[in-house]
Amino acid sequence: MAVVPRKNALSMCGVGVGCVLLACRALAFDSEAGLDACSKRSEGTELRIVSYNILDETFCDNLPEKPWVRGENRSNSVGRVISTLAPDVVCVQEARTVWPSLFPTMLPDYRTLDFGDVFSRILYNPKSVMFVEGGIEYYPDSWANIRNLIWALMVHRESGRKFIVTNTHWDISDDIRVKKNAGQMAGWVKHLAVRYKVPVFSTGDFNADVKMPSFRKYLSETGAADAGETAVRRLNAEYCSCVESFHSGVGPEKGLPIDHILYDPASVTALCYALVIDEVTRRASDHLPAVAEPESHLR
Repeated sequence: MAVVPRKNALSMCGVGVGCVLLACRALAFDSEAGLDACSKRSEGTELRIVSYNILDETFCDNLPEKPWVRGENRSNSVGRVISTLAPDVVCVQEARTVWPSLFPTMLPDYRTLDFGDVFSRILYNPKSVMFVEGGIEYYPDSWANIRNLIWALMVHRESGRKFIVTNTHWDISDDIRVKKNAGQMAGWVKHLAVRYKVPVFSTGDFNADVKMPSFRKYLSETGAADAGETAVRRLNAEYCSCVESFHSGVGPEKGLPIDHILYDPASVTALCYALVIDEVTRRASDHLPAVAEPESHLR
């Protein structure tokens, strides 16, 4: 597997730009899983991981009538979401065009790992975790900039425990390609687990919910569990993580998330999972941020 030597890339960001508030249908969201409520960590955990598709400019070009959706107009909201959740590691998808230049001012407490001209990024708080090494793998026969898997070996500074986090964005064009992505990623993740012998957390926009055959194939081949299905405490796990409210003002709807945080249940217990839903997250992107907290003692 390709390995990227340790290096400090970008830090991060906060630009003040107004955002349009969207009218949303009143739904019974869990009040404990709004942005401010989720700022507090669960007891018994030392690590917080976030997966978040923040919508790249490439996919805003077909919305010229809605200039406010462009990243520079949403960076304040996205920065507020991430800084309020205060994860140790945040894996973002669709962060290629303007986002790398915005991160240093949006999130000054974070550093961004540089894996080249790709849409997915891994950001981390150097005060709580240390980056050791990482790499990138590309899904064959796919758009290489967006369809890939990036990974990082990290060390939790206080406990000294090591772990790996991966970030991906599976294909959406057809189920055959998604199944191929599932099999390819399973091979890469199993290789990482054997090579480093540490817990692996897999994050990303999988373009597949937990009931889809491609996703079940991945879970079966790796033995991974989805924190949204198995965490001791789960909040808003019954909502779709890709929300129509961003474009239409309606939603989010009941459904199943396609943004996931996966882990090895043989080495980790997921204490808490939350899909963060409130006015800020509904207008920051067309996806909701997912948060997971494993137990403190990574076996």
